[in-house]
Amino acid sequence: MAMSLAHGKGSDGPLTEIRIASLGSGKAPEKVAGHVDDLRVVRFDEPVGGLEIDATQDEVRLTIGDQLFGKFRSADANRVRIQVDGSDVTLPWSDVSGLHFRREAGQGAPVSGLLVRAEWRAAPGTDPRDLNQVEGALAALSASVVTVATPYAGTLAIPLDRMKT
Repeated sequence: MAMSLAHGKGSDGPLTEIRIASLGSGKAPEKVAGHVDDLRVVRFDEPVGGLEIDATQDEVRLTIGDQLFGKFRSADANRVRIQVDGSDVTLPWSDVSGLHFRREAGQGAPVSGLLVRAEWRAAPGTDPRDLNQVEGALAALSASVVTVATPYAGTLAIPLDRMKT
């Protein structure tokens, strides 16, 4: 006998436990309380099939596979707010599987001087995920800091002891 535990939206929050209980039929050995032939737990993260893409609008992907397009308003620890067709929509995070922001081209500030690429570690250690880099114009160099002017991030002061050698 196949049994489906749930379809569609489940309860809020993560799955923390699965408990299977059964009554003995009297046909199994004494120490066996029950027999589970198959168990499958499925969590759908991204909907299958094609998704609409609109680079001019913000998008909220829902756990049920739907998409909302509009203008992102705000988010906090409990909810996401997006404006759709002039109306504000508030969603709990448990309904949201992803946020995708519209793409807007922006003009960078001009930089001049010696163009450099600075690479530094954001944290101690050797984890490659902690390596950052930026390209820009060398604005200043001292015994402890290198300063790089960038078109989009402004002027960055990077401690020399963090620089990749």
